[in-house]
Amino acid sequence: MRRLSLLAVASMALTTLPVLGCHREGPTEEVGRKIDETIDKLKHPDEGPLEKSGRKIDEAVDDLRD
Repeated sequence: MRRLSLLAVASMALTTLPVLGCHREGPTEEVGRKIDETIDKLKHPDEGPLEKSGRKIDEAVDDLRD
């Protein structure tokens, strides 16, 4: 149940953050983001969008604990 709550909060955050941010990516940032996305797809090839969100939430929580 706790994981579902975290997933709901994360999905709300992911949908509202792009609206709040007015920052445009520069060419270097865009290339870096694309590299990160490609590496993420290679590490987790069969992962759906909800699984990806849940994994990223778990990683963020683990980072906060450290």
